[in-house]
Amino acid sequence: MNSGIISSRYATALLKRVTETGRGQQVCDQVEQLLEHPDVQIQALEPDLRSFVDVIVKNGRQEYLKLALNSFVRKYYESAGIKMALLTTASPAPGLEEKLSALIHEKMGCSVKMKTKVDPNLIGGFTFVVDDLLLDASVSRQIDLIRRELIEKTNRIV
Repeated sequence: MNSGIISSRYATALLKRVTETGRGQQVCDQVEQLLEHPDVQIQALEPDLRSFVDVIVKNGRQEYLKLALNSFVRKYYESAGIKMALLTTASPAPGLEEKLSALIHEKMGCSVKMKTKVDPNLIGGFTFVVDDLLLDASVSRQIDLIRRELIEKTNRIV
């Protein structure tokens, strides 16, 4: 059976369970913590998450655990009307996150859970990804576009 289908079914079951118990946000926060820091040990798992892990172990599906947890996070935010976004900047830009969140809320009518990271390879500017939308306002992208344009012009001359 396809690993994507298996993990999606487990994630859907966990989402249904946390929706029934009303502990979705707590479970989602803990799952994100586990996914970001797999080597850090959490003292007490949420009861819904503990029973979910027990079912996966009981069914011998441990290899699908990480996929199922990632799928759960996506499904949870989708059900809550929250878009996941990634903002990458060349240097820290404190006000940019709030402006982009407000823009997404205005244009798409939903809230945004934004992760940020700093990548000096961008040279300047930022990249912003939400769903399948990429906004690339980085200096490195502009340099790449100029480089390609020069190569095309050079090839036409020769």
